[in-house]
Amino acid sequence: MNQIKIISQENLNLKQRIRTINNHLDYDKKLDKLIHNFSFIPARVINHSMTKSTHIFNVNVGERDGVNDQYKAVINYDGNLVGKTWAVSNETTQIHKISDRNFHVYVKTDNDIYGQFSFKSGKWGIIESVSKQYQNSLNIGEIFYTTNDSNIYPENIPVAKIVDIQNRRNELELYIKVEILADLNSLKSGLLCRGCSPCLLYTSPSPRDVEESRMPSSA
Repeated sequence: MNQIKIISQENLNLKQRIRTINNHLDYDKKLDKLIHNFSFIPARVINHSMTKSTHIFNVNVGERDGVNDQYKAVINYDGNLVGKTWAVSNETTQIHKISDRNFHVYVKTDNDIYGQFSFKSGKWGIIESVSKQYQNSLNIGEIFYTTNDSNIYPENIPVAKIVDIQNRRNELELYIKVEILADLNSLKSGLLCRGCSPCLLYTSPSPRDVEESRMPSSA
């Protein structure tokens, strides 16, 4: 009877692995449509920091898997930004999540309106440094993407979508509230995150990362 249970569990595990492989078949091709000329390292969340105030989690890849000690972007299998690498050991890597008040990234829309994403709380953030002259050029539901103004993030990773736009009288810039696209709740299933959504770390530098910044000087 015990042997039957063991075999049944092994079959279940095998089916889950096959399902995962099928779900992400030809995934490099799908990612290349989003982010060209970059390679990716699949990784799985193994645990989170002990304190809620520290927005760090660990994944099961490190230097031996090709992760270097330079900060690199981390995305989920939907291609949305999760965070960036923080510290790398031989076998594991710490990831700094986007859901941290100290997390900031330059972003842009499809029509090249630039700003800076800053996390606020929950799944919400704001886009700062956007002039009021762009109010009629922005729409609810519009997506902000990473720019080529950093050696951490390749261009065009989806970050957040607009949920509210306000032209406040006593402020010089638009108030733009956004919702983080990555489902960070799937990364919070306890200290030992078995079955959490995998992440991908991009590892290949791009000439776009060293191009001159197009951010306005006021940003």
